[in-house]
Amino acid sequence: VVKGGKEAEVTGISSDSRTVSPGNLFIAKKGSIHDGAQFIGQAVNGGASVIATDIFDPFLTLPQIIYHEPIEAQLAARYYGEPANELFVVGVTGTKGKTTTTYLIKHFLDGLGSLSGLIGTVETVIGDNRFLSSLTTHDVTSNQKWLREMVQKGCKSAVLEVSSHGLAQGRVDEIGFDLGVF
Repeated sequence: VVKGGKEAEVTGISSDSRTVSPGNLFIAKKGSIHDGAQFIGQAVNGGASVIATDIFDPFLTLPQIIYHEPIEAQLAARYYGEPANELFVVGVTGTKGKTTTTYLIKHFLDGLGSLSGLIGTVETVIGDNRFLSSLTTHDVTSNQKWLREMVQKGCKSAVLEVSSHGLAQGRVDEIGFDLGVF
């Protein structure tokens, strides 16, 4: 259900109020420790143009998408054009060796003559760009954004390091893996 204004330009998606940019859709989801609704004010101050939340706030003038089930993965995948469908996607999970295995697979894929990307514990690699990582499995919105950037940079495949915690939290939902490694 959409309440409030129905016209808004969305320039990106974020579920972290600290990273909201002007025009972003902010997803106020309930986490294991915090309720994202606590951070709606911070997201609005950051320039959010739309709020997705489970409880309507009549005092907000922004459009609000009211939902009662997790929608972050679906919104992110649709917003970024379902980039996993354009890549050969490999997910690596398990107790030990995920990082080493993702780098080996990326090396093999690159050796086949097509560029591949990597999202993992140490870094995220998109074309010639490398970004230090802070998590093993990043949030669903970042994963979709980076997969889209990989497609735009000419990557034909992506290798993702996937922790059991990330799987349980749905951080890779809406990513159709072509190959899983345990």
